[in-house]
Amino acid sequence: MLNTICIKSIDEDAARRRIYQVLVDDAPLVDLFRDYEAQYSQRINGAYTDALSEKALQSELCTAGSRFMPLGCDCGVTECWFVTGEVLTFDEYVSWGRWENPYRDKRDQKSQGLFWSYKAFPDLVFDANQYKAAIARALKE
Repeated sequence: MLNTICIKSIDEDAARRRIYQVLVDDAPLVDLFRDYEAQYSQRINGAYTDALSEKALQSELCTAGSRFMPLGCDCGVTECWFVTGEVLTFDEYVSWGRWENPYRDKRDQKSQGLFWSYKAFPDLVFDANQYKAAIARALKE
């Protein structure tokens, strides 16, 4: 099953750069991560805010193998707590996967509850034309 993507311009950060929200199948991406991370913590699961940048829209989301950061920390310091994904492109599809929160990727901390595996978080697969149109619409806003 293909996912649908919508990208909305929502705010400006402290440096007055545009920030974008990602909706997947009409659900905010931040909510999908909050629900997934609930298995690890009820206290800090989904402690993110939308953080997709214009640079990501213009470059990273359009380049196979690029890593991008759709979500940053809700404390105001984006890189304090964040999620990254990787863009994979195919002839007719674009996929986001290989998700990680770099503060939770150390397997040796599993016994302390500090290792969160994102392997079971589903890859998101979009029709390439719908994906490119969503990016173009967001950049026009």
